[in-house]
Amino acid sequence: MGKLGYTFEELKNWRGKWIYYYAKESLSFDFLNSWRRFRKTFIIPAKIIEKAEIKISGETRFKLWINGTYVSRGPAKGYPEFQPYDKIDIKKYLLPGKNSIAVLLHVAGISTTSSIWRARAGIIVDGEITFLDNSIQRIETDGTWKGSFDPARSREGERLSNHLFFQEIYSAKEDNPSWILPEFNDKKWPQADVLGPAGIPPWNNMEERGTPVLSESIVSFKTASNFSAGKNHVAWKNNSKLRDVFVGEKRKAVKEGKIKYGRDHSGNVTSLEVERSGKDGFYSVVLDLGKISVGSPRLKIKAFSGEYIDLYYSVRSPSEPFYIFKDSEHFSSAHFFDRYICKNGEQEFEPFHFKGVRYLTLVFRNVKKPLKIEQIDFNFIAYPVKERGRFECNDKELNNIWKTGEWTLRCCMLDSYVDCPDREQGQWMGDALVEEEVNFYSFADRPLMRRMLRQCTQSQLPNGLMYGVFPTEQHKFILPDYNFTWLLAAERFHDYTGDVEILREIFPAAVKNFEWFENNLNKEYGLLGKPEGYWLFIDWTNIDGMGICASYNLWYLMALRCMQRICKLAGKSPAVYAKREKKVEKALLKMFYARKKGLWYEAFDLNKKKRVQVSQHANTLACLAGLPIGTGAKNVIKDSFLKKPEKKLPRASSYFANYVLQALFKIGEEELAVKLIKDGWGGMIKRGATTFWEIWGALDQPWSICHAWSAHPTMLLSKHVLGIKRTGVNWSEFEFKPENIKGVTNATGIVPTEHGDISVSWTREGKKLKYEINFPENIKGFYVGKNGKRKKIACCIGKYKTFLSPLDLLHKSEQLGLRKSPDISDKSHRRRRFSCGVVNEI
Repeated sequence: MGKLGYTFEELKNWRGKWIYYYAKESLSFDFLNSWRRFRKTFIIPAKIIEKAEIKISGETRFKLWINGTYVSRGPAKGYPEFQPYDKIDIKKYLLPGKNSIAVLLHVAGISTTSSIWRARAGIIVDGEITFLDNSIQRIETDGTWKGSFDPARSREGERLSNHLFFQEIYSAKEDNPSWILPEFNDKKWPQADVLGPAGIPPWNNMEERGTPVLSESIVSFKTASNFSAGKNHVAWKNNSKLRDVFVGEKRKAVKEGKIKYGRDHSGNVTSLEVERSGKDGFYSVVLDLGKISVGSPRLKIKAFSGEYIDLYYSVRSPSEPFYIFKDSEHFSSAHFFDRYICKNGEQEFEPFHFKGVRYLTLVFRNVKKPLKIEQIDFNFIAYPVKERGRFECNDKELNNIWKTGEWTLRCCMLDSYVDCPDREQGQWMGDALVEEEVNFYSFADRPLMRRMLRQCTQSQLPNGLMYGVFPTEQHKFILPDYNFTWLLAAERFHDYTGDVEILREIFPAAVKNFEWFENNLNKEYGLLGKPEGYWLFIDWTNIDGMGICASYNLWYLMALRCMQRICKLAGKSPAVYAKREKKVEKALLKMFYARKKGLWYEAFDLNKKKRVQVSQHANTLACLAGLPIGTGAKNVIKDSFLKKPEKKLPRASSYFANYVLQALFKIGEEELAVKLIKDGWGGMIKRGATTFWEIWGALDQPWSICHAWSAHPTMLLSKHVLGIKRTGVNWSEFEFKPENIKGVTNATGIVPTEHGDISVSWTREGKKLKYEINFPENIKGFYVGKNGKRKKIACCIGKYKTFLSPLDLLHKSEQLGLRKSPDISDKSHRRRRFSCGVVNEI
């Protein structure tokens, strides 16, 4: 993935064609919420297959089956100018004789936070089977493929939200599930329409997604509750009004016997049986996964034709405010419903699109005789990572906060980093600057952030600015301050991985980006003013951005410094950015810093020619930028962000609190930092949170309650309480400095790196710190005392030890008091250092 897309010449290597199915009677260009089916049968000779691989893509989303076995879903989100495709190993699905490949395609016909609509749809497959005798058999989309409308899926559903796809209205009565099998008779299916070769507009270039396909694993519903019954809404059969019907119906609690449910040996809900509801009645039940998750429910059903099952997805309990939103209560117009219309007999259903959910409400309508859900579970769909990081100490609340942050991020790693799994699944750059570092302490994944940095570059406008979320073409989502977080995230990615190539790749875009900011400086003051026509975000708070905003310019200052470092890494001169940095720093100090108060102001009123606001944000960013701060600034930073923001003093949201907490650790206020983590994030958990919220008090407002930009305590606890901080590129060096937090007397944990894990265990007795550290032999560790002096961590078991098997490492881990063996995946041959010691903390 060294280039931003393929050249046209390289695309000539693709032999597969883009295909679609229009229907001869109508070459309609009405694509909105359309469904298509495609299939192809082929004969494989009785020879040994050495390799079988296909490349596949589609507009907008597809699911793939081979010989009736589900294979994968895709493509990843992206711009059609750089159309993502998946490369899939299909060898294990193939058989001698007749085989089939089947693709179900959903065409949004409108842009989403995952796709850009360009008035054209289709699929493309390009691959081959290589046999042991070196002969090759092609698999590619062409005019021999068959195409069809999907007779079972209606186009009537509303959008799930303003950002997402559509509700799925599925009628099993109209379906023949065997269409994915080799033996299905497709003689009545017409041939698909060939659109043209790879490289036709709008898919001018294609690039491999560069990340693994999403993982899928089955989990169970924990409980069933809220058994109720009622009379169907007068418009209940209207497939375009599922939310209005649900909201408009009255429910009365009924005994569990009306809806019986089965459990497994662990108490999980596995089945349901619903009594006859009558022609105009319904029963409903709420199933709980136990925590917020992302994916799709799976149902095995035994029913009668014409019975309905409505599915409502919520991350909130029915007893909580905003369990279901009215249009006026939610700016995203959330309509998280699907509908399944039963046929006679046994049948199965799993909705096509994955969604963020904890509580699944099932509404059974028009039940003629007892309807049975013979099996129900949940397909957890997310980005595939291993839970490598770990944190445990004697404070159980901190342990719970760390795990909750890790899970929040897990739910927000899909085909990209996303803000939330339910409302919009948007790939926001500012969010990802936080998510990136939480990942490096939890999962140590590379590809997802690398792809994001490239996609941000692909979003660049002719004037040099980039979108704050992508892919999108909604101009209201151009956030100039998020452009700085893109560059900072790119440098941090290099620092954690050592990947210089990505910096070289994005460098031209960064140069163009800075030109826009240089051209938009206020000529009188030498600083950036309000970016007219764009969204200056900073944070969800009441910062005055009408004149000149300090926080905006402090981000600019840090980006200029970052660009200088990137220039050196990319082999370019940093002189022009160094010159700009000096000017901006001087102008910032002159305009916003009150030296006598030691305080930074946030806003400068251009009309009144004076400073008009103080914020946590400006004082925090000044601190992190290494600019002078005095008592006034420190007091503002220390002022609790959990208080209600004031017009004169905007305070940090749970997102920007990441930077405030970093500043507190920097100025030696580690006790306060940990207290705020416990009060803020522990406070969410006390209110029942299983993931962290978008803003303070989100549970009582129509905001996201699973937002990974608030997951930063996971990273901060590993850095400052466990005490492991990266100081060398790609973990070539690290520092060990566990902060002395009142009440925290011991900690153990793991920080993952690509060299292997850094495993730590320490206890504190009075002023004595006893520690044991296990880390890869090719990196260096330093203990940092209270006076800031670094001392190289020496080995206490010879120089190092070579382990020949994971069992050896497990034994040593147990000897050191670690409860869990470090993850040594594919690195068991590497030598590891062991260090143990006792230091006096002065």
